[in-house]
Amino acid sequence: MPTQINHAESETFSSRPTISDVRADAATVTSDVKHLAKDSVTVAKDTVVHSAEDIARRAESAHSQMCSYVKSNPTASVLIALGAGALIGRLFSR
Repeated sequence: MPTQINHAESETFSSRPTISDVRADAATVTSDVKHLAKDSVTVAKDTVVHSAEDIARRAESAHSQMCSYVKSNPTASVLIALGAGALIGRLFSR
């Protein structure tokens, strides 16, 4: 009696990925994840750098405004500093 081959099973078996296919897919996924991680780190780094530069610009602006106020109002500046110092001294003495 001739053995009959079930073609459906044969096609299913042949369409299964081999170990080398799985390894190649895993290598591709690993490479993609590495590239995504590097891209994410680059974006985060750029964001931090831009934020730091913005904070530095704002601090420089505030400093120049404060210096010009002190130069134009020296008496008021000394009295404000004296009051702030007295208030801080009072808070820390308790």
